[in-house]
Amino acid sequence: MSVETASLSVKSVSDQEVAALRSSEQFDADFYRTAYPDVQESGLDAAAHFLWIGARLGRLRARSQLGQSAPLDVLFVDGTNGTSSTPYRIDRVAEGLVLDGSKVDCIKANQLHQVDGKSLRARHITFFRTPFVEPFSSFAREMRARGKVIAFDIDDLVFDEDQISTIDGYRCLSELEKVGYVRGVRAYRDFVLFADFCTAPTEFLAERMQLLGKRSFRVRNTLDQSEIDRFKEPRKRTQPGKFVIGYYSGSRTHQADFRNAGHALVRLMEENSAVEFRLVGEFELAEFPRLLEWTSGDRPRVIRVDLMPHSEMLDDQLLCDLIIAPLEVGNPFCESKSELKFFEASLARRPIIASPTQTFRSATWNGEFACLADSPDEWLNAFRSAVQNMDRLEADARRAHDFVLQEYSVRAAASDVFEAYTRTSMAVG
Repeated sequence: MSVETASLSVKSVSDQEVAALRSSEQFDADFYRTAYPDVQESGLDAAAHFLWIGARLGRLRARSQLGQSAPLDVLFVDGTNGTSSTPYRIDRVAEGLVLDGSKVDCIKANQLHQVDGKSLRARHITFFRTPFVEPFSSFAREMRARGKVIAFDIDDLVFDEDQISTIDGYRCLSELEKVGYVRGVRAYRDFVLFADFCTAPTEFLAERMQLLGKRSFRVRNTLDQSEIDRFKEPRKRTQPGKFVIGYYSGSRTHQADFRNAGHALVRLMEENSAVEFRLVGEFELAEFPRLLEWTSGDRPRVIRVDLMPHSEMLDDQLLCDLIIAPLEVGNPFCESKSELKFFEASLARRPIIASPTQTFRSATWNGEFACLADSPDEWLNAFRSAVQNMDRLEADARRAHDFVLQEYSVRAAASDVFEAYTRTSMAVG
């Protein structure tokens, strides 16, 4: 990160705050610079860097705090048997913990029978998206009886039966699938209630579990170091003469999310023939007839692309000038969604327009690192501004890139885990 970029981003930190921390006996500037080499690279004063982002990352301010963050011994149990969520909720968290000296093991659900509970040394057992049914429930009870601390991690609002009606994709299920879905929600809730504490990628989800009387913490989703290395050097877009807006919908559950942005996109494309739309993933365009019309003809302006592996998706963003991340603001299921579309677009140095959910507002610092839009008119104004001010937009994307490299590193996730585990361990003994 350049000194210029850092100075732009640290504007919310006052000189008085920096001076007070610098003179405090609780802050060791030499230790902080040595422990976190990126501080020197930023060009910032150590105290200013801590107040700007170090505290948000859970970093230590003095050597005396090292004893409070002793290495953890953790076993992760992946209830999904390896899905697109596993890298975010297990692999990268584990990587960050190992880098900080912890001992970590990870197993899939279908490997649970291989674990010898009697000889298992891990102090903490984290179950990711596991229903409280056999064999998970018996294993969790055995581990608690042996003095282990039990954590439950979940990345969607799928533990509150009252919120099922807010999930747009639920209407697409068959009656039999709906029955199975409700059973799953109840089983997830049972694990929330059983666990010693819970973790989730967003504050919104953590707050929902706190409403059930459960101690809960945010453990952020992060970028993989190999991905960071791949995008170390800026890469230019390859489609001059066009302005390409990309939407990576993923699974077919985002019809309602797209509605406001979709209506604005149609108006933009009708008034500007240079605009194209790149739609990647499962999505029913029949709900947007005008966009569907543009998928055909000699020069289609809406390009449909099937679901692709995550690594390919990151590279595919380079074909776009702008990425969008629309969600239904106020919908609890959508409010619980992580900001990964923001930090992955920013990794590729692509500007983004997102809906102002609680999570996106917090992640972008209320729009400092991305444009936020909700109503169709707000989306249209944001689209028009992007087309007309591409140079400024690219500069903002470069700032966002520098920001997310620090905010969404695997070590940042590890610091979240340290806080959650150590605070809970003290509470449960």
